[in-house]
Amino acid sequence: MKRKLRSAMGKFLRRPPESPSTHEGWVGLFPGHRLKGWLRDTSAPGRSLRVQVRIDSYVSPPLLANEKRPHLAAKGIGNVAHGFSLTLPETVPAQPRQRIELLDLSGTILLSPSLQAPEGTIAPAEPQAVPLHLPRKAYEGWFGLYSSRRVSGWCMVRDDPALKISVRVRVGDYLSDPITANEPREHLEERQCGDGRYGFSLHLPGHLMLAPDTVIEILLAESLLPIQRQSCRKFEAAFNSLPRKSSSGARRARTRRDNQAEVMLLWCPISVSGLTTQLQQVTAILRRHQIAYQISYHTAPTVDAHPELDHWIDPADIDSPKMVFYFERFVPFDRGFEGAFKVFYVNLDWLSDSIIPLVRTYADLVLAPVPYRLDDLRRMFCGQHVEHLPWPPAFAPDHEAAPRTGEAEDKIRVLYIGNDYDEMSRKSPVAVVEAMLACDRTDLVFDLKFRSRLPEEVRARLLAAPQVEKLIDEPTDHAMVRDLHRSADVSLIPNECEGNGLSILEAWALEVVPAVLNGHPMCDVVSETNAFLIECDDLGMREQTKLYRTDARRIGNFLAGLEREDLSRKLVKIREEAPLLLERQNKLERVILDAAHASGLHAKSVRLALREAHQVEPASRRPRIHDLMFGTRSRSTIARSTERIDVMMTTFQRPKLFSRSLEKLVDAMQQSPFEHRLFIAAEELDRETAEILQFYTEHVHQVLWTGQRQGLPYSWNMLGSALQHTIARTEHRPDYVCYIQDDCEILEPSSYFEVMATVANAADPGLLGFVSGYHTDIHPGFATSELEGRQIVFSDSVDGKNFMARPRTLQSIGPLSWWFKDGMRRGNPGPVRGSHFDLWQWQESPNSLKVQRRVNVVLPELTGHSADGAELSTWANDTSPEEVEKRISAGRVYHTR
Repeated sequence: MKRKLRSAMGKFLRRPPESPSTHEGWVGLFPGHRLKGWLRDTSAPGRSLRVQVRIDSYVSPPLLANEKRPHLAAKGIGNVAHGFSLTLPETVPAQPRQRIELLDLSGTILLSPSLQAPEGTIAPAEPQAVPLHLPRKAYEGWFGLYSSRRVSGWCMVRDDPALKISVRVRVGDYLSDPITANEPREHLEERQCGDGRYGFSLHLPGHLMLAPDTVIEILLAESLLPIQRQSCRKFEAAFNSLPRKSSSGARRARTRRDNQAEVMLLWCPISVSGLTTQLQQVTAILRRHQIAYQISYHTAPTVDAHPELDHWIDPADIDSPKMVFYFERFVPFDRGFEGAFKVFYVNLDWLSDSIIPLVRTYADLVLAPVPYRLDDLRRMFCGQHVEHLPWPPAFAPDHEAAPRTGEAEDKIRVLYIGNDYDEMSRKSPVAVVEAMLACDRTDLVFDLKFRSRLPEEVRARLLAAPQVEKLIDEPTDHAMVRDLHRSADVSLIPNECEGNGLSILEAWALEVVPAVLNGHPMCDVVSETNAFLIECDDLGMREQTKLYRTDARRIGNFLAGLEREDLSRKLVKIREEAPLLLERQNKLERVILDAAHASGLHAKSVRLALREAHQVEPASRRPRIHDLMFGTRSRSTIARSTERIDVMMTTFQRPKLFSRSLEKLVDAMQQSPFEHRLFIAAEELDRETAEILQFYTEHVHQVLWTGQRQGLPYSWNMLGSALQHTIARTEHRPDYVCYIQDDCEILEPSSYFEVMATVANAADPGLLGFVSGYHTDIHPGFATSELEGRQIVFSDSVDGKNFMARPRTLQSIGPLSWWFKDGMRRGNPGPVRGSHFDLWQWQESPNSLKVQRRVNVVLPELTGHSADGAELSTWANDTSPEEVEKRISAGRVYHTR
């Protein structure tokens, strides 16, 4: 009975509408369980529909059918932007000729088509074989060589645009696997070349040595018929970024290290977007100061011709950049993520709940472009330095433009720059168009620009309107946008949400008065003295910012109330505030250079640029190491005050020494002005050590122990992993990590952590390696000085008994090991208790501090060595003063420079 009832209800719920349907469309099933199709309402051909796909019990999320389908033009359909696509879950059954349903958001069935094989110019399910008799001139295409060895291009059969071909790339003896040329290329779609999906791309393997005369060929996959061939000399810009042959393996290794040490990674899309405009503002600064950079993102570039494509690198190829600048998104990568200095640029309307924990855990610097919710951001990212960075306009202030007369008889020109004409756009395009079409003022002129073609009906209405003078509905360059602003009086910017106010700043830079919605953060950027405010409704929050909504009536009211006198007053205020726009640019440059230097980037011009940015006079002599480390020129404006220092300690069956060291350490932590978490690793745990640990349970955050000897590298790496897991779990990263060995005793518990942190914070963050409280003449260093009445020693090496460093410094060095990348074993594993920490400091170590050009600062007499005899020493050697003196006399010391 229940089964019959459910069947009857199912038939009732799926009953098609009784009135004749005005909807038409098509849906095809493609490889990868992917649906592609189109749907439109013949009674409203200019409107993009929201649709859901139902297959059996599965109902898809809402989709906006606004993708372009150029082949619809052949069906006599003017507006071709009715497409949609969807990847089905693997659990959803789908096969050709299966009946599905297309629903509106209320659940009403709009159309019930059967799944079809691909039609028209949509890519076929399988690449078709290319007839071998076609001559080479029948093929049309282009390819280029980009940095990171990326070959990218397009290829099609000129007379058969429905055909998708497979190609191979040949370089010398190397022949790639077949590649189907079916990636989208926007410029081909704009030229109406079929469906525009004729692109291909490939990363050449690293073992290929490319020279200027190396020839790259594009071949047909089956016949190996050459279609195109070029030498690397053709692509000189990309070729110059590729590694050359070296006369020795050592030189190649050094080049790799130097490249990694000097690269900044920018995580940003290369596309037609405002974010890419901001990217170019940053890269202009980097090029001016000769800082090498790479660009990557979780989606590939969506444009074929862009000046930054030569710097694009696939996320899988990222390898240990010194610094990462994240635009809006925060995505970890495999090699070198934790050791990099990470900057996160916040856009509140993209700051999702999934991004916040990653930023809290890993970021070093957070940049907020607007003051709106700045205090909330500082509480949210309490472990990072949060800097208010008012972003500058993409256009420099236009001092050369002729001043506008503002005569009463002049018409007021209103400019609107939108994205796409659909309900999803945050720039209120539908309301703007309706308001302009309804406006009957003859003294207003409208210029409109969209980045994609308008529906034909809307386009025709705008072209027929007497007030509309310019209508652009295709992608354009920045020069065109600048020219549109130069002739405008008002820039209409009714954005429903805003992250940084770039459109407002562009208007100000070119002396145009912006008109924005009366909400936040827009009102944190503008005021009624330098902008127009439009009425709107508060719809609540979108991510971490406000969402507003206006309509054609309220935009129409604004247009009806525009007055030349009010416009002139606001323009005067904008001109008075023009110097503030230049200061925005200067601050962006200072912050980028400070972050680059703090990350350890040592590009030649960075220090000179910092000196100029902070207005420090150049020294008349070569500066001393003290001046470099502690001089005012090195002070960073983005440093965060120290709040947390995590402590790590190792011990191995020396309970008496361990008890004394732990007692002084706990005493120092209790008297410290900072927060601490204590991690202890006990190797081959014995009963006495266990009793000591039990006594100090309330002071210890975590204890790790082994049942047998593994060696000091194992204990250290185990502590490092535990700390990283703790940071990820708690989302609280320490400012510093301090290590102390069980035979090292703190001599001044009342001031130990404060002194260590004071010296670390005073030092140049781009040069500082470790701060150590333990000094021995076996590590004499290369220079001495004084700081706040204390003797300090500069050294490339430190004794491993005690040191403190920033977490990213430790991550940049990597795990401790007895083995090097060349397969050779170095150092003394130790007959009893472990290995040297000196492996970090040797020049042969690929990630050592010396290779990174960092310097250690040693503070004598903060700690002492408590192991008196060889039997208690870490390496079972005599460490008495007499034996140390003999070792020094024999020259067995660490001389580094």
